[in-house]
Amino acid sequence: MFEQELISVERVRQYFSNKQEKLNDHIQKDKILNDYDTPVQQNNYSIVFNNVSITYEQTNQQKALNLKYALQDFSLKIKKGEKIAICGRTGSGKTSILNCLFRLYDYQQGSIFIKNQNILNMSLKQLRSKISAIPQFGFLFNSSLRNNIDPLQEKSNQQIQDFISYVYKQPNQQQKNEYFDNLNLEIQDGGKNLSNGQKQIINFLRAVLRDSEIICLDEATSNMDPSTDNLIHTKLFEICEEKFLLVITHRLEYIEKYDRIIVLNQGRIVVSGNYKELVNIKGAFFNKLIQQEFSHQ
Repeated sequence: MFEQELISVERVRQYFSNKQEKLNDHIQKDKILNDYDTPVQQNNYSIVFNNVSITYEQTNQQKALNLKYALQDFSLKIKKGEKIAICGRTGSGKTSILNCLFRLYDYQQGSIFIKNQNILNMSLKQLRSKISAIPQFGFLFNSSLRNNIDPLQEKSNQQIQDFISYVYKQPNQQQKNEYFDNLNLEIQDGGKNLSNGQKQIINFLRAVLRDSEIICLDEATSNMDPSTDNLIHTKLFEICEEKFLLVITHRLEYIEKYDRIIVLNQGRIVVSGNYKELVNIKGAFFNKLIQQEFSHQ
């Protein structure tokens, strides 16, 4: 037990030694995407991953040849309004895509561009203002429901209430969840007085209410009940009609609704296309994932 509890001490020391992020600093000077990298202007691609590789191991000349990459030579071009689903087995590199996009970690190779601008030329504050994320285990703190939905106090109470009403306005939703009628409802630490579905709805409301250009989900519906999962997917596709939607998922129930499916294995794209294209490839990696999903149900 003593050894187990010391892990908490190790974590605290780790946080203290973490390098402080400088939110307003730029890593490099202006670097605009040129025609050699990708025909962005002709094809209206607005998010471009260009041969991105990342490893979480310490790099030096002696270890360079034996490094294990979470993503390797990853290239992806996304048009405005596209809904992209990224799937693959655990450890295939799915979450590393978001780690690079948010610049949570430094990637060792390649470039990422948003609207022709290299993200290394943006400050972290500028970059992250363009992106909203709904994680697998959302963050809730001990405060009112209103403060959890809008921590920066950017929206009025009426705007928040109107948005909640919009989210729950659908034919098969008989009544709104009572928890969301009162913006002064006190949320306990970690959302202890809420169900998993209610926690994720709050995180969904918080992320989408920011009205960011890019919305990312990282296994955000993995702990949800089917009705909440359906609710969030329905509203996500409505809200993201003119936005970028990038979804990392293990669950394949709604996979056919996405414009493109990217299948990863060992940090590389093994196949991509829409649902009809991928299911017609006999013996393909995607079909193996589907069979695996059904076998676990």
